[in-house]
Amino acid sequence: FQFTIYVPNNNPKLRKYDNIEVKLYDKKILSVMKAALSSKNTDLVYVSFPLPWSMLFALTSKIFNGKKFIVDWDDCDELKVFPLHKRIFVYLSEKSIMLSNGVVAGTSYLHNISKKYTKNIVRMPNGVNLKQFDPKNIKGDEIRKKFGFKKDDFVVGFVAGIHKLEDTFILLINSVRDTNNEKIKLFIVGGGTGINELRDFVSKNKLQNKVILSDRVEHEKIPEYHNSQTF
Repeated sequence: FQFTIYVPNNNPKLRKYDNIEVKLYDKKILSVMKAALSSKNTDLVYVSFPLPWSMLFALTSKIFNGKKFIVDWDDCDELKVFPLHKRIFVYLSEKSIMLSNGVVAGTSYLHNISKKYTKNIVRMPNGVNLKQFDPKNIKGDEIRKKFGFKKDDFVVGFVAGIHKLEDTFILLINSVRDTNNEKIKLFIVGGGTGINELRDFVSKNKLQNKVILSDRVEHEKIPEYHNSQTF
């Protein structure tokens, strides 16, 4: 098989594999449509849902090139009534599902929602070995030692991609800062385009002893990092 991945030009670098070609596009309507029209030799389009650019790519490929496409729906609440300026997004979402050649649903909840729009649904089973996240099986002691946590420290953990200084991070950091207990630490694990902005925020507020940051780690190491955290 030969795979081609179309990603926004501000996307973090992807791993390179021999059979994967990566093409970049601007987050503009005409740029996305042009990229989709150029994929004439593609047999199947597999799109992440409900990202607007992905849906526009899929619909363009379907309408103009007659390409089959599969919707990967793994992270979204039910399609609700949005304000007027978001109606286009809802329209693209519904059309993508209805015109797709199949939907891969990440949860039973999303599987049930998909039934409103199509019958071609596959419920993807959990691909994660949950036993790895049991502290009895994989210890986090070495990670705690590596980042200087003491045995009695209460470590609040957060593992995610960091693409900008979101309110979630500010809320977590402020919550830890406002505690008078020096044993409570915040351990943020992840990488991305927003990591430097997050580091600057922590440094500016002189919270290096309360907020500890780790760069991106390999997926295989995540259970060990999770198990180094108290909560």
